[in-house]
Amino acid sequence: MSSAFNDPTHATLLKIWNEMKVPGFVKEAESVNEQNFDVVDVEHYGDPANRLYPLNTKSNAWLSREHFGRDKDKLEKTAAELIGARIEKMAAFWGLDTPIRIREEPGHYTIHQIEIEDDIDKQMIKLDVTGHYKEAAEHFCAARRDYPFGMRRSFARQMLAAPADVQEPLEPETTEVLCKMAGYGSCTPGSARDAIFMRMCMVRRKDPATFGQLVKVAKQVQELEGILDMEILQKVAVLLDYVDRSNGFHVKYGNGINFPEDDLFHFTEKKASAVRDEALILADDTIVNRFALLAEKDKVDEYFEKIAGKKTYTDDDSLVEAVLQLNAHEVPMLLNFLEA
Repeated sequence: MSSAFNDPTHATLLKIWNEMKVPGFVKEAESVNEQNFDVVDVEHYGDPANRLYPLNTKSNAWLSREHFGRDKDKLEKTAAELIGARIEKMAAFWGLDTPIRIREEPGHYTIHQIEIEDDIDKQMIKLDVTGHYKEAAEHFCAARRDYPFGMRRSFARQMLAAPADVQEPLEPETTEVLCKMAGYGSCTPGSARDAIFMRMCMVRRKDPATFGQLVKVAKQVQELEGILDMEILQKVAVLLDYVDRSNGFHVKYGNGINFPEDDLFHFTEKKASAVRDEALILADDTIVNRFALLAEKDKVDEYFEKIAGKKTYTDDDSLVEAVLQLNAHEVPMLLNFLEA
């Protein structure tokens, strides 16, 4: 996501896509990732001083209005008023209608609790993040080495899928850590092998049996090609985390050894595309892999033709958007078709 929308992690864009009825002219417009905002005249920004909120096209004006609506409470009042006025002026110029919200946000916080459980020890922790979502995210990220990978992943995924009225704007660094803990990203076989190799060096004399198992895994990973998918990386992350905690390596995280998710889920390299392009969060909070979904295109077609009566999409991107627009009660039926 271009920094021109003040959304380098795609987090706000994902919320917009889930909460709003996105107009066709926005869906059909040139992707913001493909636009060169450096050539946009400074006067064509809602915030010229920082080159934020581009208003040079109808689509960009619509997106800027939505992004600014979520950012304005963090700005100084006078600045927010000036930026808002510029955006509204251009919204009128482009003839933008009042946006339609799919999910109206209530005027009070939804009571929201997160239950995280360790895959191995079955340790359960309940967290109430109602009214202090940002504080809870920052506290957990700062103390994440105290929790096994399974708990880190569970916490991050639930936080990223929390109701819109529970969520609060997070610092980019916090969002990045959450997405890595959630496993939204990928890496090459070489990067995964290097992470395994480090553990091999550390346990070679101390634990020969574990060393032998790591050698086997490293060889299997090295034989793979291309970008590794999330399912494989999840298994590698669990293995590395187990080795680290069994040998006390986790106390060195950030000081000579990386968290498994930092080595395996390259969030920043992909500009957070994993959040929206690989890991698709459906209306009932089910997470499906984009590529796995597209591989089952025939079954998706069958679902829309038999259940919805027709399919409105024409390419892969519009297919994904159609699936993301399904209501929570429609998702289980789609999953049944995919599993058939």
